[in-house]
Amino acid sequence: MVSRSLFVTALALVALAAPRSIQAQATPAAARAAAAAQAIDPKLVEFAKLHATLNTARDEFFAKIGRTHDDEGKRAIREEFNTHLTEVLTKAGTTQADYQRMIFTISSDPAQRDQFEKALKQATESAAL
Repeated sequence: MVSRSLFVTALALVALAAPRSIQAQATPAAARAAAAAQAIDPKLVEFAKLHATLNTARDEFFAKIGRTHDDEGKRAIREEFNTHLTEVLTKAGTTQADYQRMIFTISSDPAQRDQFEKALKQATESAAL
């Protein structure tokens, strides 16, 4: 009788300990999976920074052109913007065509779009600091 109660007690202790050991084994795998999901392609991060820079330039362009009412002034602002756009793209080592191709790829692939949005958020948050 004593051996039976000892066996039941030991079985209960093993049953209580088993979920903890399984959880301990699963946690590193889950952490690795989460870290892999968080890893963003460095090229995509650089592209997100470029995209944020171009968005800022566009915002400034639209603000300037909205305040300008004469055609000559608007033409000068457009030329200035196009020159600035070319300089930014050249500094980033890309072209307008490559930039547009990447935008198309990101907009066509939901997985890449998610990664891009994370990279863009990361880029804009780090720029705000």
